[in-house]
Amino acid sequence: MPAILTNYIQAAMNKAAFKQLEDCSYFGEIPDLEEVWSHDSTLEACDRGLQTVLEEWIVLQLHLHAPVPTIDGIDIDPFQPNAVDEQDDLEELQAIYDAANTEGTVSLDCLETRRDAMVTQLQ
Repeated sequence: MPAILTNYIQAAMNKAAFKQLEDCSYFGEIPDLEEVWSHDSTLEACDRGLQTVLEEWIVLQLHLHAPVPTIDGIDIDPFQPNAVDEQDDLEELQAIYDAANTEGTVSLDCLETRRDAMVTQLQ
C-alpha cells in the first residue's frame, strides 16, 4: 500500500470515535467523514470494521472522482489542486487510482498534466 495512503488511513483512524450502545454493542465513526461508520458486538471488531469501511470508501470516492477531504494535512485526492507536488507523490497516487479504477487506468502523464493545469489555474 502506498505510504501516502497508509498515512491517510492512520490519520483518519486516529480521529475515530467509539461509543458503547445500550445493547452493549459498539458504534464507531470518523467525524470528518460522515459516511464512514461501523457497528459491531465488540470494540475490536468495530475498529476493524471501521478501517475496512474507510478503505472501501476511499476506493469508491476515487473511482467516482468524488472529493476526499484532507486529514491532518494529508491530501490523497488526485483530482484536487495541491494534491501532488513531486514525482513520487504522482506515482503513489497513480497506484491508489489504479486500485480504484476498474475500467482501465489513467496514465501518470495524465495525472501530471491535470496537476499542472490545476496549479496554473491557481496562479
